[in-house]
Amino acid sequence: MFQNSKFDKLNSDVFSKINGGQLEQQLKQLYYKTKRIINKSENSGKYTESRLYKEFCNGNELKLFRRPVNKIKKTPKYILIRTPIQKDNNIGDSLKNTVPYEISEPVIQNKVLGETPVDNESNKSSLSKIMNDIKRLDNNIYIDNTLKTDDYYSNAFFGYISKIFNIARHEEKQSMLKNFKLDIITKFNKENYYKDYDYSLKHFKKSFADETFTNNDPVTINMLKIYGDILNVNIVHLNNRYIEFITKFNKKNATFIFNDNGNTIETLMTKHNFIRGDMCSNILNVDKIYKESDLSKLKLDQLQNIAKMLNLNIKKPGKTGKINIKKDELIKIICNK
Repeated sequence: MFQNSKFDKLNSDVFSKINGGQLEQQLKQLYYKTKRIINKSENSGKYTESRLYKEFCNGNELKLFRRPVNKIKKTPKYILIRTPIQKDNNIGDSLKNTVPYEISEPVIQNKVLGETPVDNESNKSSLSKIMNDIKRLDNNIYIDNTLKTDDYYSNAFFGYISKIFNIARHEEKQSMLKNFKLDIITKFNKENYYKDYDYSLKHFKKSFADETFTNNDPVTINMLKIYGDILNVNIVHLNNRYIEFITKFNKKNATFIFNDNGNTIETLMTKHNFIRGDMCSNILNVDKIYKESDLSKLKLDQLQNIAKMLNLNIKKPGKTGKINIKKDELIKIICNK
């Protein structure tokens, strides 16, 4: 991140007062492409006397935005803020109950199956194609990049949930993440999510999650499931093997879709509200009909992934707690869905 007193003052006194997605995109590109440079010496003059202001600004507007066709309507900057995260027992209600998007374009059929193995560069590009297919559903959807530094999974997730978090400084993000994690792990333990939801030791030990969230340490990719379950958000990972549903997929919920891409995390973002499950379900093959003969060739973890995609339980009550549903039984449940 580029930290400079002159630039900070321009950002707080000028850029923040301009409502426009294009400006936000340009600022993100600047932060993304620039290495971390700290230059916090105070500016001796007014921000209006700086070279950047004189070159790019005209009053409280950018010269670049002086276009005769689409004049930008000035609105309070708080219009840009997404629904804030509640700090109570209804922490996920605002994400769950918001009215879904209306899809104005026909849904694009996707050729990549959720359980199809992916081993080469052509299949990696197929996963990128899923991102682009969803992006084309609405002009407000774009692909954002988060550098793999610090707690990058949490940074990408909460950047999607909250624009306040997305534009905050590094130090502010650390403080916000600490508070978020304490609230979430408290609810997670108090309401016994680890026992009642589909968690197991193959994901992580509960004690390790407690330690990670309490100490504000970087979360693992499997721990994103805690965020999704607490906040009622679908979390979908496009990895190099298949489409991985980290949480159960609910078509009414906001949907966080990301892809590991070298040194960055690619995330599908939207300028307004959220991407909903029913908007991208067809591209993710959620509505696919499976044959028992095809499912019998898959491994248990692949069947469990399909079950989560279909919002089915992968565990059943046992003698002392919940146990995994056996492969044959799980196949029948999927086919009867």
